Order: sequence, then C-alpha cells, then structure tokens
Amino acid sequence: YTVNTYQYDWNEDGDYDDVDNPDTPEYEGEELFEYGTKSGTSYAAPVVSGTVALLAEQIKAANYNQNVDSSLSLMKAVLIHTVEDLDAPGPDYRHGWGKLDARAAAKKIQQYIDENEGFLRQAELGDSQELVSTISVAAGDEIRVTIAWTDMAGSPEYNSCETDEYNFQNLVHDLDLVIVSPSGVVFRPWILNPNDITGAARAAEEGETNFRDNVEQVFVAEALEAGNYTIRLSHKGDIISNQKFSVVSSHPMTEFSEEDEEEAVLLGDCNLDGSVNVNDVVLLMGYVLGTCELTDEQFLAGDMIQDGILNVLDVVALVGQILGE
Repeated sequence: YTVNTYQYDWNEDGDYDDVDNPDTPEYEGEELFEYGTKSGTSYAAPVVSGTVALLAEQIKAANYNQNVDSSLSLMKAVLIHTVEDLDAPGPDYRHGWGKLDARAAAKKIQQYIDENEGFLRQAELGDSQELVSTISVAAGDEIRVTIAWTDMAGSPEYNSCETDEYNFQNLVHDLDLVIVSPSGVVFRPWILNPNDITGAARAAEEGETNFRDNVEQVFVAEALEAGNYTIRLSHKGDIISNQKFSVVSSHPMTEFSEEDEEEAVLLGDCNLDGSVNVNDVVLLMGYVLGTCELTDEQFLAGDMIQDGILNVLDVVALVGQILGE
C-alpha cells in the first residue's frame, strides 16, 4: 500500500518541529512531501481504518434505499470476503485471511448498491433458531459466502503457551454456517489446526465446526451442479440475546428466514419416500410424458434444474444424480 510520509526534527526542548511546514525555522525550502511504501502494524492499522471509514461512507451515502448499515460486522465480512488470498487458499496463521483489497471491497458494496440485490445481508439469530437463505448458482460458478458477527463480551480463559491443546472456546454466541447444494451435498467453512501453525486451512468435515472465530467462510471453487443452493445458519449453545450478523455472498441472497418445513423436500425424491432411486426417475418421466400427475410437493422435488418447469432436462439431471455424475 502507499501512504503519505512526513518528516519531523526534534528540537532542543524535546519537542518536534514539522519540517514540512515552511513556518518552522528548520525548513530550508526543500520538498519533503512524498509517497512511499512502508510496512508494519503502525502503517497497516491506519490504512485499514481509513479503508473502513471510506466503505462506511459509501454505504451511508447510498443507504436511502438499502437494507444494510455500516456495522462493524459488515465491514469485517466485506473486507475478509474480498481480500487477495496469499499462499494456499483460505486463512492461515502467517497471512490471516490475506491482503486487504480496498478496491475489491468498494466494488462489492457498489455491486449491492447498483443492482439492489442481496449480495449483502444483515439479520438476527435467536436462541434455538435456524435461518436459511438461497442463492441461484450456475454449473461451474465459484461460490463464496462470508459471515461475521460482533460477539458479546466473554470471560477469556487462561491457557498456557506450553500446552498442545487449543480446544477451549471463548465465544459466547457460536454461529455455524453451511451451504447445501440442490442434491444435498453440504459445504462447510474453513478451519485451521492451532497445533500445526504452518498447515493450510481446510474445509470442515461432517461433525466438525469452527468454534473459535466470529467470522466463517464457505468456499466452493467450482459448483458441479446448477440450481438453488441453501445457506443455513444455526448456532451451538445458547443465544443470550438475539445476535445480529452480516453476510456477504458471491451470488444474490434471498432474505434470511426460518425454513418452512412443508416446503423442505429432498430434491429428486419424486415419490416422497425419503430416498432417491430409479422409482423417482420412472415417476418423473411419466409426468414429462403426460401419463401421470404430481402433487405440488412432488413437483418441487422433481424440479432438478430449479427453473420452475419439469421436462427431459430434469430427468437427465435426476439420472445423473443417481449415477453420481
């Protein structure tokens, strides 16, 4: 990054004189204002802080018709979502989430402002609640969804630096993010192993969650199937008071809401028996050929392409799902 630099000289009284100011005695007329590259937290902090201030101003200036505010959690989610990744994909213990990209962050916010769609969302999660949102994805798309929240103040636990165990949890509100594909494949967030600080991040496996951080990101390098993907947000433990959160997505999100259980069907399960097999292909083909009818719920289960109609393309997609293609 590039910053302005100024030069100061200490005087005999122990104070400093601004030699960029021509009114000071030490100024000799030379031009000392310049641009340069500096490093370290003393330079990183003002650059990041200044970026956040500009992004907050960008949102505030256009917020007359928007549904988000420039909360700390939104700023954090936007910055992490748009960083320039360094080394292996995902976060690591050397670079954190990556290198700040202020231009990309501003473009993400402007995309939300210009298109007036749900690339950014904010909502609240209550105790024992699960919220869902959907995104429409084309085959081959890269999917990235980032959530952040400002947790309640906790009680930090002492932990010796000599221990090999880092499984303590200091989060008060521990939110969990996953994305579910149309066929039911679950994509989980990045996690790191504190006992291997040089190791790369990996996606959590079934039964694993990120219980350390108040930011999570699910990343899918290439979507293998088209359709509506479901973003699911839940929590572990108790929610003492409703937790506000912010989400940034590569695709426009619907508003977060509790799932209507009556509409929650297994994609491909046309006969609604809880499994997907050749019997569902026969039933779906019968409907396409006009030899049988489907209920509304069966229609939703058979709409493999998620385009609101049933035709031979849905049959082909269903066969491919069964064959694992």
